[in-house]
Amino acid sequence: MYTTRILLILGLVAATGVVFFIRGSADEAGQSSSSARADAPERSRTDTTAPALATPGAQPAASTDAELIEHLQAEYGASIEHPLVQMRMIEKLIRYFQERQPDGWEQALLAAVRAAFPELYDQIAELFRDRLEYEKWMKENQARMSAMPSDARYEALRQRREELFGQEVADELWASELKNRAIGEALATIDTQEGASVTDKLAMYRESLADIHGDNVDSFLERHRHQAMTHFFDLSSVQQALSGMGVDQRRQTMREIRKGMGLDEEALTRWDTLDQNRDQRWDQGARYMAERAALAGTYSGDELEQRVHELRVRYFGDEAETIRSEEQGGFFRFERERQYGRN
Repeated sequence: MYTTRILLILGLVAATGVVFFIRGSADEAGQSSSSARADAPERSRTDTTAPALATPGAQPAASTDAELIEHLQAEYGASIEHPLVQMRMIEKLIRYFQERQPDGWEQALLAAVRAAFPELYDQIAELFRDRLEYEKWMKENQARMSAMPSDARYEALRQRREELFGQEVADELWASELKNRAIGEALATIDTQEGASVTDKLAMYRESLADIHGDNVDSFLERHRHQAMTHFFDLSSVQQALSGMGVDQRRQTMREIRKGMGLDEEALTRWDTLDQNRDQRWDQGARYMAERAALAGTYSGDELEQRVHELRVRYFGDEAETIRSEEQGGFFRFERERQYGRN
């Protein structure tokens, strides 16, 4: 039962790993994706000054839980030599000990690290100290960083990371951010390729993903297929090309894009149905807006509102009230720009 309690508390952050520290910093650098925006780095609830490291050779605190140590060794022991794995463990332990032992959590964390991995204690403790120092720097420079242009902010973050962690460790800790940035740069280049068809640009995109992720590209797409597909649809040149096509050609091209990103036939069929529904919806919206404009040219005041609402009910049924509320607030959903593959 006691072991289960420890695993449960640690499990609360199992899925997030090093998100609080690494991804948060990436977002402050302006590198977060459109489909998954993370929050700014989580701040410790206590002072972020790095704790004094335990004296080499000192024994772990008597209160260190044997069950916790066993869990750390089982979960991280196989790859604990990697800084990213060490940081994931540190992030879990920070939350675990801050919740369990708010006073003196730093010393408790270091005692647990020493007990679990004594041969790597100095390395992990140094990484922990650098992590706290970086968090402290981020907090102190938040206003200045927010005022910087995106590229300058990213460069300042990169320099500070390398100063604290060294380039090799920093590159490993922020590997996902570096890859995301590389993908963004590749997409920007692809978007400007004059004369290239949508199919050509899709091939360039797939090639860029393979270059960036190497042998892990299929695994990346398995986890982030929708996000990767959305980024391609968001290219202005792709939208421009799709908007200039006839309905049948456009639907076929969107199907080819999704197939090129690895969707199976079942998923492609679902998307085909969704595309048809979206087209019908936008056609319906265009007819509604045209009739609405005609009514506004003839009626005014309460009589106009009554006739427009009757029009809404005829076109949209149960959704008419929602659309009326939107329009009273100044939002006209069918006046916004159509984003093919997105709405």
